[in-house]
Amino acid sequence: MELLPLLITVLVLQLVQLGATLWLVRRRRPEGVQPAALTSLAEQLEPPLRKLFGQLEAEQARARELVVEAERLLAALRTEPPATSEAVADDEPQQARGEARRLLGEGRAVGEVAEQTGLPIGEVQVLANLLSARGRA
Repeated sequence: MELLPLLITVLVLQLVQLGATLWLVRRRRPEGVQPAALTSLAEQLEPPLRKLFGQLEAEQARARELVVEAERLLAALRTEPPATSEAVADDEPQQARGEARRLLGEGRAVGEVAEQTGLPIGEVQVLANLLSARGRA
């Protein structure tokens, strides 16, 4: 999204340049206009355009680096197992959650409940937050 204004600016400048070139090629030169004036205008426009194209190339390189980094992180997410407790079998989640609610209701610590039920500590923390929110309501 950071590139969008820069890309639009470059596109507009390229369209202006193309239009000016076509206009100059198709028209006859009036007697008062000298090629030196056009050369001077081109020399004035060259540094800002070079700067814009340099910024565009730098942003494109940065975007390519970010894409490579994102692909690397995505590949790492797909290959590494989650850093939580062992997964609960498919038929046990509801029983484990019920047991976790009961233990949390007794005032047990989140880590202790996670170890006893086999649920991930994050899930037990969510259950604890829900139980405490219900107690406040």
